[in-house]
Amino acid sequence: MQEQLEKAQNDLKQLSEVDIRNKSREIFKTEETQKNIDAAIKSNKTIAEPFGNIDASAFETQNPGLLNIEYSSFEVSRKSFQDENSKEIRKLEEQKRKNEDDVRIKINTFKQPIEEITNKFKDCVLTLTHFQIQYI
Repeated sequence: MQEQLEKAQNDLKQLSEVDIRNKSREIFKTEETQKNIDAAIKSNKTIAEPFGNIDASAFETQNPGLLNIEYSSFEVSRKSFQDENSKEIRKLEEQKRKNEDDVRIKINTFKQPIEEITNKFKDCVLTLTHFQIQYI
């Protein structure tokens, strides 16, 4: 019976040592995660502090899915959100360039009208030429 007790105590000791090592690993991983989270919070604070208090209610209304993000999926959601915004920005910039090109064409057409218009409205062409000379 003494042997069984000693064996049980040895087994218990080994289990507790393994459990202690496993818990130590868990604690280490949790502390590392906490350090990363603290660093992210600190980094975000330095970015956000210059803006002061911001009313984000309109943003929250437009993006209700962002309120339900868990921390574990935050980076994936952030990347997806930023990619979507980048696509929208590219579309808007492309539309802006297209509009600017259209305006350039119209300005050039206005500055250099076809011969029929210049013959019909000579006074307008003279005024336009005078205007261009003054503001060049």
